[in-house]
Amino acid sequence: MPALASAFPHHPAQGDPRRIRADVEHRMERLHLLRNRIAHREPIFRRDLARDHAQLLELIGWMCADSQTWAAGGSRTPETIAERSG
Repeated sequence: MPALASAFPHHPAQGDPRRIRADVEHRMERLHLLRNRIAHREPIFRRDLARDHAQLLELIGWMCADSQTWAAGGSRTPETIAERSG
């Protein structure tokens, strides 16, 4: 478990590897399910895609703040969600 915690040095629960693992597993599970739905062309319109996107960026930020900034800056997800819901 400490190895996983060291991979996420910016997680707010530093010093609590069990919480870090639980948080990372929860987010990864949600993202995996989203990825599978998209890959199998299943409907995703009932999901909170803005929340999924925010959680993905947060997960990236737990690893590296610079990577989070880069990913957020290059993402068209917020614009796409706004176009589809408008």
